Amino acid sequence: MKKYLIFIGLCFWHKLASATSTVDIFDVGQGNAVIVRYEKECLLVDAGSKGMKYSDLHQHLTEVDNYHEIKLDKIGESADEAFKNKRIQEMKEIIQDVEEVKIVITHPHDDHFNLIPAIFSDKESLEKIKKVVLGGLWKNYPLPFRNFLNNLAKDTTNLVKVLKKQNRKELDLDNFEKEIQFSFEKENSPPPKVQLLAMNADINSKNYNHNSIILRIYCEGSKSILLTGDATNPAWEQATRRCKKRPGQ
Repeated sequence: MKKYLIFIGLCFWHKLASATSTVDIFDVGQGNAVIVRYEKECLLVDAGSKGMKYSDLHQHLTEVDNYHEIKLDKIGESADEAFKNKRIQEMKEIIQDVEEVKIVITHPHDDHFNLIPAIFSDKESLEKIKKVVLGGLWKNYPLPFRNFLNNLAKDTTNLVKVLKKQNRKELDLDNFEKEIQFSFEKENSPPPKVQLLAMNADINSKNYNHNSIILRIYCEGSKSILLTGDATNPAWEQATRRCKKRPGQ
């Protein structure tokens, strides 16, 4: 395991650690999965994968993560499946160690959310979910995933925040931003500050990437990471406009 002070868009499982928080960036093949931890709370930004291939990554993984030690626990289990299960287990262990979880799904492509039901597969972990913010339209998420979210609570109105109607021209990003802040605060150890820079920039587009959520997370002082989903020009233009309204940030 190595430590980096900047976020790289495509990387393997590494930690970015400060005096107050930890960022775990998981290699999930084609997809995205990041967990920001502070005290007994974490923010999960995307958790999805498509084509998680152990064989393609074997050389790198044996160098940095000792993945040549992967053992096939089930008869007939492939190395690819073992790799996927190991990643899921790593994320589950982090979730087990916190009390509250907030989730941001940047946009409705399944390689950004399809691991979530496996990560939250038991009652204890499900009860830790305090907020879910979804980029894109509710209807663009597949029915099984919507059912999973609907089953989180009897009334998910306050739990799941997502744009339900396509005709809204302007979102109040400040309200969405408030939903995903860290609530724990330790004396002399401020929590990470989450900035929501873009969300649903081109809601009428059939290209879901245009509506990617872009987050900037200040982990300690001026140190920050940028989590971008699959942001394209409309999202970046929205982020630029929003940053100009916040001088000095």
